[in-house]
Amino acid sequence: MAPTNYGDELQLEITQKSEFQFSWTNVTPKAFQEEMSAAFHKSEDNLIFKAYNTFYNYLTSLEEKKYLNNSIAEWGLKVHLTKKVPSPCGLGGGSSNAATVLKFLYNTFKENILPQKREVAY
Repeated sequence: MAPTNYGDELQLEITQKSEFQFSWTNVTPKAFQEEMSAAFHKSEDNLIFKAYNTFYNYLTSLEEKKYLNNSIAEWGLKVHLTKKVPSPCGLGGGSSNAATVLKFLYNTFKENILPQKREVAY
Protein backbone atom coordinates (compact mmCIF):
# COMPACT_ATOMS: atom_id res chain seq x y z
CA MET A 1 0.00 0.00 0.00
CA ALA A 2 1.37 3.41 -0.94
CA PRO A 3 0.14 6.79 0.29
CA THR A 4 -1.47 9.05 -2.28
CA ASN A 5 -1.67 12.79 -2.57
CA TYR A 6 -5.32 12.68 -3.59
CA GLY A 7 -8.06 14.17 -1.50
CA ASP A 8 -10.22 17.19 -0.85
CA GLU A 9 -8.56 20.42 0.25
CA LEU A 10 -9.96 22.60 3.04
CA GLN A 11 -9.14 26.21 3.86
CA LEU A 12 -10.46 27.06 7.34
CA GLU A 13 -10.61 30.44 9.04
CA ILE A 14 -12.18 31.56 12.31
CA THR A 15 -14.29 34.69 11.87
CA GLN A 16 -15.62 37.19 14.38
CA LYS A 17 -19.24 36.74 13.33
CA SER A 18 -21.40 33.93 14.63
CA GLU A 19 -22.03 32.38 11.22
CA PHE A 20 -20.96 29.60 8.90
CA GLN A 21 -19.64 30.70 5.51
CA PHE A 22 -19.13 28.01 2.91
CA SER A 23 -17.78 28.11 -0.63
CA TRP A 24 -16.46 25.36 -2.80
CA THR A 25 -14.81 24.49 -6.05
CA ASN A 26 -15.77 21.19 -7.65
CA VAL A 27 -12.94 19.49 -9.53
CA THR A 28 -14.42 15.98 -9.48
CA PRO A 29 -15.12 14.14 -12.73
CA LYS A 30 -18.00 15.73 -14.70
CA ALA A 31 -20.28 12.72 -14.15
CA PHE A 32 -20.53 13.53 -10.41
CA GLN A 33 -20.72 17.32 -10.51
CA GLU A 34 -24.45 17.89 -11.02
CA GLU A 35 -25.53 15.51 -8.24
CA MET A 36 -22.96 16.97 -5.85
CA SER A 37 -23.87 20.57 -6.62
CA ALA A 38 -27.42 20.15 -5.37
CA ALA A 39 -26.32 18.44 -2.15
CA PHE A 40 -23.73 21.06 -1.19
CA HIS A 41 -26.19 23.94 -1.29
CA LYS A 42 -28.32 22.44 1.50
CA SER A 43 -26.44 23.09 4.73
CA GLU A 44 -28.38 20.49 6.71
CA ASP A 45 -26.92 17.82 4.41
CA ASN A 46 -23.36 19.19 4.52
CA LEU A 47 -21.16 17.21 6.93
CA ILE A 48 -18.78 20.16 7.29
CA PHE A 49 -21.68 22.34 8.48
CA LYS A 50 -22.85 19.58 10.84
CA ALA A 51 -19.35 19.36 12.37
CA TYR A 52 -19.18 23.15 12.84
CA ASN A 53 -22.68 23.30 14.29
CA THR A 54 -22.03 20.43 16.71
CA PHE A 55 -18.81 21.99 18.00
CA TYR A 56 -20.39 25.48 18.21
CA ASN A 57 -23.25 24.09 20.32
CA TYR A 58 -20.79 22.12 22.45
CA LEU A 59 -18.71 25.23 23.24
CA THR A 60 -21.87 27.20 23.96
CA SER A 61 -23.00 24.57 26.47
CA LEU A 62 -19.56 24.56 28.13
CA GLU A 63 -19.70 28.33 28.45
CA GLU A 64 -23.17 28.17 30.03
CA LYS A 65 -21.89 25.56 32.54
CA LYS A 66 -18.79 27.66 33.33
CA TYR A 67 -16.41 25.00 31.99
CA LEU A 68 -14.30 27.49 30.06
CA ASN A 69 -11.18 29.24 31.35
CA ASN A 70 -12.35 32.49 29.83
CA SER A 71 -15.29 33.60 27.79
CA ILE A 72 -15.08 33.13 24.05
CA ALA A 73 -16.07 36.08 21.93
CA GLU A 74 -18.55 35.63 19.13
CA TRP A 75 -17.04 33.41 16.44
CA GLY A 76 -17.87 31.61 13.25
CA LEU A 77 -16.17 29.58 10.56
CA LYS A 78 -15.30 30.39 6.96
CA VAL A 79 -14.65 27.32 4.83
CA HIS A 80 -13.49 26.88 1.27
CA LEU A 81 -13.53 23.32 -0.01
CA THR A 82 -11.81 22.16 -3.16
CA LYS A 83 -13.77 18.97 -3.78
CA LYS A 84 -11.67 16.26 -5.46
CA VAL A 85 -13.22 13.11 -4.00
CA PRO A 86 -16.68 12.42 -5.53
CA SER A 87 -19.38 12.27 -2.84
CA PRO A 88 -21.42 9.27 -3.93
CA CYS A 89 -18.40 6.98 -4.27
CA GLY A 90 -18.12 5.98 -0.61
CA LEU A 91 -14.47 7.00 -0.31
CA GLY A 92 -14.98 8.93 2.92
CA GLY A 93 -14.28 12.42 1.57
CA GLY A 94 -17.15 14.09 3.44
CA SER A 95 -16.43 12.23 6.68
CA SER A 96 -12.75 13.11 6.61
CA ASN A 97 -13.61 16.75 5.87
CA ALA A 98 -15.94 16.84 8.89
CA ALA A 99 -13.26 15.23 11.08
CA THR A 100 -10.72 17.80 9.87
CA VAL A 101 -13.07 20.64 10.83
CA LEU A 102 -13.65 19.16 14.29
CA LYS A 103 -9.91 18.75 14.87
CA PHE A 104 -9.23 22.31 13.67
CA LEU A 105 -11.91 23.76 15.97
CA TYR A 106 -10.75 21.71 18.94
CA ASN A 107 -7.12 22.78 18.45
CA THR A 108 -8.21 26.39 18.06
CA PHE A 109 -10.29 26.50 21.26
CA LYS A 110 -8.76 23.80 23.50
CA GLU A 111 -6.92 26.30 25.71
CA ASN A 112 -10.28 27.84 26.60
CA ILE A 113 -11.72 24.51 27.78
CA LEU A 114 -10.97 23.45 31.35
CA PRO A 115 -8.52 20.50 31.35
CA GLN A 116 -10.98 18.05 32.94
CA LYS A 117 -13.46 18.67 30.08
CA ARG A 118 -10.99 18.46 27.16
CA GLU A 119 -11.08 14.69 26.75
CA VAL A 120 -14.82 14.87 26.01
CA ALA A 121 -14.21 17.25 23.13
CA TYR A 122 -11.39 15.34 21.51
